[in-house]
Order: sequence, then structure tokens, then C-alpha cells
Amino acid sequence: MCQDRDVLTHRYDAELQVYADAVRSLESASGHGFDDAAKRVDRALRAFENARDQVTEHIRWHHCDALAR
Repeated sequence: MCQDRDVLTHRYDAELQVYADAVRSLESASGHGFDDAAKRVDRALRAFENARDQVTEHIRWHHCDALAR
């Protein structure tokens, strides 16, 4: 398997976990804490989407998904 793809996939998984944790914290937040939690969710979502896009682009250009079959 492609080592770069492994690294990007692990980052993707980590960013997904951070995003999920941020959403859970938003569910229990209120008042000023809600605003802070909402900002964390937005940042985590952008990081997750960036990681997803990097994996997708890597696979598209490197074609390492075809190598794994």
C-alpha cells in the first residue's frame, strides 16, 4: 500500500474524530460556551474537509487505489 496514502488516511480519521468530538461538545453547550463550541465545530469541519480533499486528490493523481486491488 502507498505510504503517503496511509499517512493521509490516518490524518483523515483523526480529523473526523476531532470533528465528531466537537459536535458532541456543541450538543451540551449553552450561552457563551455555545459560541465557542460552534467555532470549534466550524474549525474542525474545515480541517476534516481539507483532510478528505487531500486523500481524494492523492488517490486521483497517484492512482494508489488501483494498486491496492
